[in-house]
Amino acid sequence: MYLFISVKQQVNNITEVLSGLSAQIESMQKTIDSQHATICQVNRISQRQLKEIHDLKRLFGKKDKENEELRKRLSQYEEPPKNSGNSSTPPSKESRKDEIIRRTKSLRKPSGKKSGGQPWHEGSTLGMSDAVDGIVEERAEYCDGCGESLADCKTELDYITQTISLPELKPLITEVRHYVTICRTCGKRVKSHPERRRSNAVVYDVSVKGLVVYLSAVQFLPYNRIVSFFKEVFGLEVSQGSMVNCGSTRLRKLPHLPLKR
Repeated sequence: MYLFISVKQQVNNITEVLSGLSAQIESMQKTIDSQHATICQVNRISQRQLKEIHDLKRLFGKKDKENEELRKRLSQYEEPPKNSGNSSTPPSKESRKDEIIRRTKSLRKPSGKKSGGQPWHEGSTLGMSDAVDGIVEERAEYCDGCGESLADCKTELDYITQTISLPELKPLITEVRHYVTICRTCGKRVKSHPERRRSNAVVYDVSVKGLVVYLSAVQFLPYNRIVSFFKEVFGLEVSQGSMVNCGSTRLRKLPHLPLKR
């Protein structure tokens, strides 16, 4: 009897223990499920953050390339190639590309207006001159209807036009003959001219020297282009040495002005 009661009591205790274990297992399963959901959520957030990090890296790489290009463009303005406009390099030694840019670049600032004549701008044209150097009369010689001569027919003035042209550019060569006059009273040989220098049988006058100085000092043309200009326009072959002498002669004749302090 006592044995049966003891076994029954043990059996009841095992049931309670199993019930408690089942409750604990169920609680642990809920905890595991909650932690699994949390882990899944954390993984999703991590994947999204990894994607954002990858996008940011790609964006930063693109920005780095843009910054590098901007630095290269900025360096062209901070340290541009030297030419006659930003350094002491003479125009004759700069590159052909820099020379073309310097000669064709406009110094005018854009006004925002359309190119061409503006609606409110008054037009202008060449006016006729009262002092003309010559008159050419244009008349028809034969009738285009019957073919008869119009030599003695009456004419009426239709309109007048004027043509502006340049005279023929050719050098004027003047031969100067220097004479020695002998005085009939005392027999002295009198000269109105200085002694002849060596190799000065042909010289250039002030008009040629002045044009050389103007083209060189005012228009800033190099001597080789001035040589080409004289040869093509006037037919004169002036050497560069003669041009240097022209410039130095004109500079020596300038008055010495005091320096401003």
